[in-house]
Amino acid sequence: MSKSSTSSPTTRAIALGGGPSAVARALKIRRPWAVSKWERAGKVPADRVSDLVRLIDYRVTPHELLPEVYPYPEDGLPPEVRERLFGKQAA
Repeated sequence: MSKSSTSSPTTRAIALGGGPSAVARALKIRRPWAVSKWERAGKVPADRVSDLVRLIDYRVTPHELLPEVYPYPEDGLPPEVRERLFGKQAA
């Protein structure tokens, strides 16, 4: 079993973004340790979820990262991504 299949959505998203330093640079976060802290906690701050999922082209969804804010799998996805992932047109 690969590491990505057993790691948390937060860890997968950060890895897909190139690691804590790369994610911090891309999201204009001054201190990479802040992104490492998300990884250790297994949780991305709500105000960073949209930027992170865009950075990784929605390979991890907002619902996977923060289901209490995005309770449905399609939540937080633009229509074209929703259609690609779920085969559904936006309502």
